[in-house]
Amino acid sequence: MNYHFLWVRTFQLNQYLYMRYLMSLVIAIFWMVPCSSQGTLGGEMRFFIHYQEIDARFMIYREGESKGSLVVDWGDSTIETLDWIESIVYPSVIIDIYNKKHTYSEPGSYAISFVDGPLISGVANIENSNEKYLNLVDTVVVYAPPHEYSFNEGIILDNNQLIFDVDDGVIKLPAIIGWGNGFPDYTEMVKVPYPAPGFTYPEATNGIYTNNQESPFYSELVWDRPVEPGIYALAFKMRELVPNIDTPDPNDTIMLSTYTRAMMVDVDSSMIVSISIPSFPAVELE
Repeated sequence: MNYHFLWVRTFQLNQYLYMRYLMSLVIAIFWMVPCSSQGTLGGEMRFFIHYQEIDARFMIYREGESKGSLVVDWGDSTIETLDWIESIVYPSVIIDIYNKKHTYSEPGSYAISFVDGPLISGVANIENSNEKYLNLVDTVVVYAPPHEYSFNEGIILDNNQLIFDVDDGVIKLPAIIGWGNGFPDYTEMVKVPYPAPGFTYPEATNGIYTNNQESPFYSELVWDRPVEPGIYALAFKMRELVPNIDTPDPNDTIMLSTYTRAMMVDVDSSMIVSISIPSFPAVELE
């Protein structure tokens, strides 16, 4: 693995990613207009693994008031209520943050989950959305020392989910990936359903798909020309992949963790670009 190339490549991408980030800041204005609806917009979680102890951060995007606690299932038959730590406050959106450490009794793969809601009302692609709940699940793999991967910072996204780009009717939802634990990680984005009952993919003129090609540190979920204005639910999952040091194949990788971003996108009429070809429902791309 060429570590020098990865660090040089990171430096070269700094200006590009920074400019993309500044340009997309304008889009956050769509969330700055006060709104009467209340409830959950989306969420995500990230992990820092030190041997068999995990330090987890849970971030819930809401309209309305903060919630003082969050119930988390650690995936080892432990269910725990986490206290609220802090909030990042925008005029119409609150990001509630909950932090907690948890120790696993043995190595293994664990599915960590939480349920929060109800969702905001009026989500175009979730019927009766204000009666539905977000059910987010991500995976971590825990190794015992002295295994090389027993210390892992996991995936870090340097942009929050209020920031996205719109270019000629094409909406790009970015994942700007921070440099984590120093491993030569490869992160892969896949499109996944928003984790709530009743979700369907929204219509798009040219589909909804992922783009992992721009750099090792930037991926995006592309909604290629939405058809109707409204508030829509979307989600993507990042997979943290590293070389499998237990096999001689240099191309063999294993997954250390996942990072799911479940979010809402407010599409107004200025973001709709009409063209002459018919629209089609979005389909799952493998």
